[in-house]
Amino acid sequence: MREHIDEQIIKHNGVPVFVVVPFDAYQALKNQKNPNWWADETPHEVVGSVIKGVSPIKAWRLFLKFTQKQVALKAGMQQSAYARIENNTKLPKTSTLEKIARGLGVSLGQLEF
Repeated sequence: MREHIDEQIIKHNGVPVFVVVPFDAYQALKNQKNPNWWADETPHEVVGSVIKGVSPIKAWRLFLKFTQKQVALKAGMQQSAYARIENNTKLPKTSTLEKIARGLGVSLGQLEF
């Protein structure tokens, strides 16, 4: 669980553009060992995409700004096979889902909404 940080949100024309945090909180965030801040969470953008009907695999790929080819390569599979799984046209085995999760850098549970 994360501790509460007293941040200040600076807006321009009503849109958040900067967040100011206390320096010690900034240093603690900067020095975290896990650069994947989403390691134990699922970002709002991913959840929102899934609610709109996008598969969790595709939602994560888009959030992380990977191409299908990049994820397929990291997962050790053909891009065409990955595309069928991502677009829900083929139900993958658990072992295949594990490879995709590793390729995306997320946990298996984060792909199973």
